[in-house]
Amino acid sequence: MDKKFLNRVLGQLVNETMVDNDKKELSVPFWFQISQPFNPYFGTYRYFSSNESRRYILPGFVNHCKDVYGLTYNEIDYVWKEYRNIIRDEIQSLH
Repeated sequence: MDKKFLNRVLGQLVNETMVDNDKKELSVPFWFQISQPFNPYFGTYRYFSSNESRRYILPGFVNHCKDVYGLTYNEIDYVWKEYRNIIRDEIQSLH
């Protein structure tokens, strides 16, 4: 596993994620990737508390990481855990 590459992927995903604390929404780059290829933010997820932490991978994340970055499942697992923690920390810092 090339952590340098995975951390660049992680940085790109984080940069493409928008947190709207007023609406309690996340706009992410991987929800409707196939059906809406020209929309820069493909999905919106509601979050309900700063303590909420999704342990499961958001829909579309696996396919996006495989199709766009060519990641394996082990690499995707690593990127997901890091991504989840970074976004959770960002949400908590907005409160």
